[in-house]
Amino acid sequence: MSSTHSKRIDKIDSFKDVVRVIGRGATLGRSLTLAEAAQAAHWLLNGEVDDVQLGAFLMMLRLRGETPEEAAGLAQGLRAGMKVPDDLAVDVDWPVYAGKRRQLPWFLLASLALAKQGKRVMMHGAVGGDTDRLYLEPVIRAMGLPIAHNWQEVQAALDQHNWVYVPMEVFFPQLVSWLNLKQTLGLRSVMHTVARLLNPAQAPMSVRGVFHQEYVELHAKVAQLQATDKVIIIRGDGGEAEVSADKRIPIVRITQGCIEESTTEPELVSRPIAEDLSVQSVTQRLLSVWRSEMSEEIFGRATINATLAVLH
Repeated sequence: MSSTHSKRIDKIDSFKDVVRVIGRGATLGRSLTLAEAAQAAHWLLNGEVDDVQLGAFLMMLRLRGETPEEAAGLAQGLRAGMKVPDDLAVDVDWPVYAGKRRQLPWFLLASLALAKQGKRVMMHGAVGGDTDRLYLEPVIRAMGLPIAHNWQEVQAALDQHNWVYVPMEVFFPQLVSWLNLKQTLGLRSVMHTVARLLNPAQAPMSVRGVFHQEYVELHAKVAQLQATDKVIIIRGDGGEAEVSADKRIPIVRITQGCIEESTTEPELVSRPIAEDLSVQSVTQRLLSVWRSEMSEEIFGRATINATLAVLH
């Protein structure tokens, strides 16, 4: 083998170099620096990456696992593709991309309660292709909560309600198509991590839900690389930012780069064994609890309160 093919790649001049750097194995391959990952995102945004290169990139990172620098760099680079008004004032960024499989999305009512307390909350998400998951957007729509279709509507909803949901299609339709590659590739990718890291309005506080423990650690390290004042990571039900009242839930707070880990204490409440997660049923029950019409919903109320408790 010639020396040309046996040395490590130190300089990245194209997305082909990106693929080669992360794919050359344990000896010659390496992870991307934050700056290199941001440059890779720039090439993605500019359409300088073909489908084969993108698929190879996503699946090699999936196999190896993205580093905090790679995730933070991709998020930083992809933010350049979002045209968000500079004067948009948001207190709490709340990404909702996982969906629920077994329990109702009680965290939605926790976010509404936070808004009622005066915090300007911006939720953002996308509807995935998993038919066994309940994604939040159809529930929000059925409940009649504000869904914005442009930045003017975002501002108006926040001014009027302190709360808004923004579909990813509004601020980053390109990323939606990358997320939907899960249906073609059969696996989630680094883009599902990046979606949670974007914080479109650069809110000083971000609430992030994850499921696997390794992603708790990843998000914590990424938060130290980002400029957000406060990040709260919740290893919640289904991967959403929710503190189930009947379980010990790991919580990580990153405040100006300093990490604090804790675990919630479970309450003596019984979790429902089987839940009807149809949009109609979920909407009816959430609205009943929000309007204080269903006092017997003990688990749901306890979960809402437990989630709110970690947000302060």
